[in-house]
Amino acid sequence: MIDMEKLRDEITFDEGCKLDVYLCSEGHPTVGIGHLIRKNDEENELQIGDAINSARCEALFTQDVAIACRDCAELFSGFGALPGDVKRVIINMAFQLGRPRLALFERFRAAIQRQDFLAAAAEMLDSRWARQTPERVARLHQRMMNAVPTNLTESQQRVYDEICQFWSEHSYAPSYADLADRLSLSINAAVESVRRLQKKGYVFQNEGLARSLIPTDLRDHVRKFYAKS
Repeated sequence: MIDMEKLRDEITFDEGCKLDVYLCSEGHPTVGIGHLIRKNDEENELQIGDAINSARCEALFTQDVAIACRDCAELFSGFGALPGDVKRVIINMAFQLGRPRLALFERFRAAIQRQDFLAAAAEMLDSRWARQTPERVARLHQRMMNAVPTNLTESQQRVYDEICQFWSEHSYAPSYADLADRLSLSINAAVESVRRLQKKGYVFQNEGLARSLIPTDLRDHVRKFYAKS
């Protein structure tokens, strides 16, 4: 089941609600809760600044959410069986992007198909969409991450957090020696922890390349680093 009230609150927060007709960021007439005015809409005759009433706003929103839900069900096999957080994220994406643009997120869709929500979250950040609307994508990304199973041991979580922290501080990956030193571990313990993180899909490495230990969720940031090297 989809918590429609929560979905409505999330999309309204992301889109805003304006009863006056305005131009969206791409210059298209828009009204209500992010409703792109179509040629067959009665609002097509309105001018910028003209207003609709609250009842019409609600009707348009209900219609647009229904379209987004239908598109998601057709684009994602087994959509109805996905966790609630994941379904709301994808519907929110469909609402903003529309079906044609969402269909282009092939790696994201493949990750959802295999229920690899960690990889799906990473693919959300690795997109032009994330650069265009970073704050909204950050919120949706965090909701997607809420669906990632928390199945790391305490020691594995420490190593993962340290890898992310090292990237944040230096913009390149830690070595096993760095991890061992910062966490007071033996080299063998650091290697084993990283191996288990890799097996669970939290980090990956480019074999034969120094300092290539990358948290899955920092893929886009890391690509920029390697492009310079």
